[in-house]
Amino acid sequence: MLVPVWAMLLFSLALVPRYGTWREALAIGLPLAVSASLLMHPFKERFLSR
Repeated sequence: MLVPVWAMLLFSLALVPRYGTWREALAIGLPLAVSASLLMHPFKERFLSR
């Protein structure tokens, strides 16, 4: 699930110039992707990382 999270972040960042939603994309998308990446390392193959 980590790859789709980062792909959705990149897709949302690609749409940002059209809609002008920099603040939302960076305030929501970036922490979500980083937290998903950080949870993946210590909890690999456990319920919390899914």
